[in-house]
Amino acid sequence: MTAKTIAYRTGYSVSAVSRAFRPGASIASDTRATILAVAKELGYSGPTARFSDGFAHPTVALVVGDILNPFYPATIEVMSQILFERGIRMIFHTIPEGKLVDDVLEQVLDYRVDGAIVASAVMSSRLGRACKAARMPVVHYNRIQADRHSNAVCCDNYAGARDVAALFINGGRQRVSFLGGRIDTSTHLERARGLSDALRDAAQDVFATEVGGFQYEAAFGAAERLFQIRPRIDALFCCNDLMALAALDAARRMGVGVPEDVAVVGFDDIPMASWESYRLTTVRQPVRRMLHQAVGMIFDPDSAHGGIRILPGEMRLRATHG
Repeated sequence: MTAKTIAYRTGYSVSAVSRAFRPGASIASDTRATILAVAKELGYSGPTARFSDGFAHPTVALVVGDILNPFYPATIEVMSQILFERGIRMIFHTIPEGKLVDDVLEQVLDYRVDGAIVASAVMSSRLGRACKAARMPVVHYNRIQADRHSNAVCCDNYAGARDVAALFINGGRQRVSFLGGRIDTSTHLERARGLSDALRDAAQDVFATEVGGFQYEAAFGAAERLFQIRPRIDALFCCNDLMALAALDAARRMGVGVPEDVAVVGFDDIPMASWESYRLTTVRQPVRRMLHQAVGMIFDPDSAHGGIRILPGEMRLRATHG
C-alpha cells in the first residue's frame, strides 16, 4: 500500500496525500479528513504513523481554550487521573491566543487519536464534519454547541442558577444582580436564564447586569461598577468562580461588606473558592462524573449520532451568601 494508492482512491494528488499526514502542512481540513479516512480503511500508515504509533492506544486528546481559568487546570488534573486508571493516554492541547479551536483540532486529526474532548471552545460545523469523516468523535465539555450531531457533557447550569436565586430569595435579598461571562456561550446563557426565571417566579427581576468575560481583570471592573449603583445591589451571582473572586476583591477595595451588604455566589467550585481568604459560596460542578461521561461517549459507538448529557451540580455553602 503506497501514497499513490491512496491518491488514486481519493482522487487527490500524491502531494496532497503526503501533506495530509504531515502536522501543520497546508491542506483543507475536509481534504485531510477524507484522505485519512480512506487510509485508515485500507490500512495505510503515512509518515506520521511513526509518531502516532508511539502512543499506546487508546488515546484521547484534551483541547482547552481558557487555560487561565483555574477551573480548567483542575479539570486537566482529574482527566489525567481518570485516563490513567483506564489505561488511556492523553495528548493535551491549548488554544494559543488569537487562534481558533479549528486550528488545533486540525493538528489533532493528524495524530489519529481515538477521540477529542474540547473544553471552553466551540468548533465550526465544517470541522465537525471533517472530524466525523475521519471517524474521530468529539465531545464538548462544559459547553453545548447548537448542532444536532454534536456531543456534549455539562453541568445543569439552569438548575444551578435557580438554586442560587432561591438562596438569595430565602435570605431576603431584594436587588439581585448578575455578573455574566461571555454572552455567546451556553454557560452564560443558561445561568442567566435560570437566575432570571427563578426571580420572576418570586415576583422579582434581575436588578442589574454586567459582563466580565469569565476573566479576573474584566470582572473586577464590572463588579466595581455594580457596587457603585444606588441603591446598592444586595446580592450578586457571578457566572463563574474566577469572576466571583474578583468581585470579592473589588468589594474589599471599596469597603463593601460581604455578606453584610452584598451576598456573593459563584459557579464551579474551583480550589481557590475554599481558601480561607475567600470562603466562597458556589455551585460545584461534578467534574469527575462529567469527565467519566465524556470519555465514555468517545468509546461508545452510539455517540456518532450526537447527544447531550446534563448532570446536576451541588450547592457549596460557605461564608459569602449571608
